[in-house]
Amino acid sequence: SARHVEAFATCDVPIIAAVNGAAVGAGFGVATSCDIRLLGASARMGSIFIKRGLASDYGVAYWLPRIIGAGRAMEIMYRGEILNAEQCLAIRLANKVFADEVLLEEATKYARMIADGPPLAYTLLRRMMQKTHDLTMAEFAEYEWTNQKLLLATNDVKEGFTSFIERRPAKFTGS
Repeated sequence: SARHVEAFATCDVPIIAAVNGAAVGAGFGVATSCDIRLLGASARMGSIFIKRGLASDYGVAYWLPRIIGAGRAMEIMYRGEILNAEQCLAIRLANKVFADEVLLEEATKYARMIADGPPLAYTLLRRMMQKTHDLTMAEFAEYEWTNQKLLLATNDVKEGFTSFIERRPAKFTGS
């Protein structure tokens, strides 16, 4: 539904998809709305809407061209194509492919890396990335600098620089 698609788009935290098996139709839409797609070797992804007489659903026509480019996205959607994990990786639809038995472990490691990072910076970075197609370069540069000024006033930035000087891992608190 439109509410689900919007919830993914407006979420303030990074979203990681871990796909093992088929992600087609609405599952494909959910996967494309995620920031990172980690696939198991057995994963298959694609847009089958056209084969059911539908154009698109779950934001696929919005997200897919942003991920892989308009021409390749149209080809996948026009053909109702289902790609295997290696094909997804080759066109940059997947960020990484792992053996099925380690996919969840690897996705958890990735999520832990993000969770240990600066939450405010991740939120603003996610928002900035989503605006890249909506603003002119001049507007984006202003938006980016506004966000940087907000972050420069946080304890997390102080901790980030202090930990660098002290040669230790940063301990971010989201403040």
